[in-house]
Amino acid sequence: MWDTRNRGIDVFAANFPSLDGEGYCVASTNGFCLFDNGDKEKIRVAKDFLQYLYTDEELMKYTLGTIPVNNSVMRQYQDEIWMLRAYGENTSHVVNCVQSNRNWQGVRDVFYVQINDLLTGQKTPGEAGEAIDAGCNAALEKGRTDAG
Repeated sequence: MWDTRNRGIDVFAANFPSLDGEGYCVASTNGFCLFDNGDKEKIRVAKDFLQYLYTDEELMKYTLGTIPVNNSVMRQYQDEIWMLRAYGENTSHVVNCVQSNRNWQGVRDVFYVQINDLLTGQKTPGEAGEAIDAGCNAALEKGRTDAG
């Protein structure tokens, strides 16, 4: 988006259509998560480490390269960094790779196979596009069904 903007083209973020009419966007936030491996001590140490990262102002500035995971960092820099405010105001519509996952891996698998077929000449752009649309919709439906 920066490159396009720098060429003088008016750019903006737009959400994908959604079943509820509000729209959604897919974003990969810059952050961390913990997985429960059953080892209480490792989980405690990991939580302590994340607490350290999220409370260190210099480390939190690192998140400014993408969508910040900390709202206070976003509020602090939203007037200095182009599109940061727009991204922040749109977070309620974000379906990201971890927190609001609706079968992200299934969607990723569809893209991988279809883009590979396109690049190797096995499918035309139209065929790949149709397969991506159908496959991603099926993967998202599975994610909604599995989420219950």
